[in-house]
Amino acid sequence: MKPYYAITKKIYGLEQANEWDYATLAAIATFNYPFVIEDEKVTEIKVQPFSADDIMSRLRLDSKNKQRHITKIEASIDKLEKAGAIKISRKLDDLYFISQIISYKSSADNNGETVGFANVLAQEFFNICEIQRTNDRIQAVALYVSINQRIFRENKKAMTADYARYCNWETLENLGKKYGRSRTVVLKSLKHLQIVKAISFSVVKMENKNKEESKLKYVMS
Repeated sequence: MKPYYAITKKIYGLEQANEWDYATLAAIATFNYPFVIEDEKVTEIKVQPFSADDIMSRLRLDSKNKQRHITKIEASIDKLEKAGAIKISRKLDDLYFISQIISYKSSADNNGETVGFANVLAQEFFNICEIQRTNDRIQAVALYVSINQRIFRENKKAMTADYARYCNWETLENLGKKYGRSRTVVLKSLKHLQIVKAISFSVVKMENKNKEESKLKYVMS
C-alpha cells in the first residue's frame, strides 16, 4: 500500500461546503499522527499542532495574498469544528491542537452514513499542489477529496479481488455538489487532476429505461 493521509468522512456531510473546506481538511490530514485500526473502533485521529501558516505551506499558497488565504483557512477550520468534523482541544497563540472525528451516530440515526475515513494518497496530494494557479489548485484538491469518498483503499485483498473498489462512479454534478461547484468547474479540475496524474478517468455508457447516457468513472492511480 502507498502512504496515505486519512480524512474524516464527515466532510461529505458538511452543509454549504466550499473548496476551501475540502482543501483545508486535506492539508490538516498531512499532520496526522500515525495510528492503528483496532477492531474498527477508532473514533478520532490525532493531529500534530499546526498553524494556518502551516496549512498555507502545505497548499503552496503565495504570501502576496496571505491575509486573504489565512481568513479562508480559519473560516474553514471554524466550520469544520462546528460541524463536528474536527475537535479543537485548545489554541495556543497561532497553533491549533485538534483531532479529526471519524465516528458517526448509528446508521439508524444518521441516514445510513458510513463510519470511518477516506484516504488521500500522499504523492497524489503533493502532485496536485504543484498546479500553478492558486484557484485551480484549491479546486483540484477539493475535487480529489470529493472523488475519494467512494474509493476504498483500506483492504488490499478486497481491492485486488474487486477492481470496482478503485472507482468512483458519481456524475460530475454530484461530485461538485459536495463543495458547491458546477459541472463546468468540476470538469476543469478533472483535467488538472489528470495532468498531474492524481487520477485517470474514462467515459462509460450506461443504459436506463428511457435513454442511453454517458457516465464517467474515476480511477485513482
